[in-house]
Amino acid sequence: MEVNKIDHLPILNRNRELVGLYLKEQLLIKNYLKNTVVIMAGGKGKRLRPLTYNTPKPMIKIDNKPILEHIILKLKKEKFNNFLISVNYLKKKIKSYFKLGQKLGVNIGYLEEKKSLGTIGSISLIKNKNNLPFIVCNGDVVSKVDAESILKFHNLHKSYATIGVVEYEEKNPFGVIKSKNFKFQGISEKPIKKYYVGAGIYVFNCSVTKYLKKNSKLDTPELLNILKKKKKKILVFPIHEDWRDI
Repeated sequence: MEVNKIDHLPILNRNRELVGLYLKEQLLIKNYLKNTVVIMAGGKGKRLRPLTYNTPKPMIKIDNKPILEHIILKLKKEKFNNFLISVNYLKKKIKSYFKLGQKLGVNIGYLEEKKSLGTIGSISLIKNKNNLPFIVCNGDVVSKVDAESILKFHNLHKSYATIGVVEYEEKNPFGVIKSKNFKFQGISEKPIKKYYVGAGIYVFNCSVTKYLKKNSKLDTPELLNILKKKKKKILVFPIHEDWRDI
């Protein structure tokens, strides 16, 4: 419809009877972002056993839908339409459920790991890359984080890699004594330390794959350290929305 400048497309059955109508302005095809979202769904989910003996962790259901489906539908609402799912453990169950995305009205491809490639190594398998940054997110995180906001932040500040982070509090249940040379200096009653921790969502420039060896295991901290040594601009994006690591 976009290419041929068709605004209204009638839907006919086999008897050529009118059964519906597509309106271009309702499909909003032109509003979809062209950036790819890579969802990491290849892990074995050992911490959730026995639930994951026969079911991949991202396929565990919440409200009668797999976690992975919740993630894709949320991202679809945020204008993302192109997905790559990284699969390994029980991959047939993921592929047979989502197929190429027709059921959800999105485009889905797969990065198939022949062996475990760590938390980020599978992006070395991406083919036909465009020149746009792409999002990487974990397939076991349910959140209300606006991925488009992270992408806009990444583009606005011309970052090479952007890390979504959430604040984590560590509470000490005891009073902490401060001293020097056996002399009492003070006491902090049940102090709280705050840290930023990775939220399992990243934005990378498309050229990042040149720093990965194809089919070689690599974890995200290793890649970020490589980029830091290469003096690439790496920013953090604080997340305040509801976020849950399953």
